[in-house]
Amino acid sequence: MCHTQSYPELVSACKPDSDSNITPLAQHPGTAFMELQFYPPGWVKQFASRSCSARNWCAALTIDSLSEDPINGLNLNRSCQSSILGGIEYVNFAILTHSGKPIGAPNPLQFNPATGGNPTNPNVLFMRPGDNVTVTMHDTSHGLQTILHDATTGQSGSMTASAANGFGQIKFAPRGSSCTELPYDFHPMYSTSSPGLCLAARSGERLQWHQRPRIRRHVLPEGLAGREHQAAPDT
Repeated sequence: MCHTQSYPELVSACKPDSDSNITPLAQHPGTAFMELQFYPPGWVKQFASRSCSARNWCAALTIDSLSEDPINGLNLNRSCQSSILGGIEYVNFAILTHSGKPIGAPNPLQFNPATGGNPTNPNVLFMRPGDNVTVTMHDTSHGLQTILHDATTGQSGSMTASAANGFGQIKFAPRGSSCTELPYDFHPMYSTSSPGLCLAARSGERLQWHQRPRIRRHVLPEGLAGREHQAAPDT
């Protein structure tokens, strides 16, 4: 995802959905990773653990960033790190809802586990074990949108990674103690990059992105799962 305040912190602009972003690290726009995470039932509830319900699944859209400049050896100041969700690897977190509006501010500075991380809200999309769920991801004028349609119950939920929904960056400030949230629409970084593209990211993960909507169908497993299930564009 385009994220001009994230690793490698060297370029102030990012053209969404464009292979022009495929450059060497020193010229590469800031990068973040999107995950669509499915949380199984039966564990202790969010945010203390990983479940939304004793019986049902839920899902969250997350944007994972890294506030680090590897060329100059700089990191986000420690005071700010201690004030945001995830620290130096901070996260925007939003549970998918029927209305498409978050149940609390997703950005890492304003995120509150008691609201944005608490799925006991009638707006949250819950899915039962065994339901057939279609996942659709596509870009919009105000950020990546993820839609879940439960074909078994007929219910749907969505989330758009937009400034209007409270998504944001943390301004890269390696010196001092400032901590500033910048509202931001998160768009996919690439257009039709090949599967062999290695992103300018610490993990060396690979990503392929296509501009057409990505549609996947899943059957949610029965019972407990050892970890959250993740769906991302052709990772």
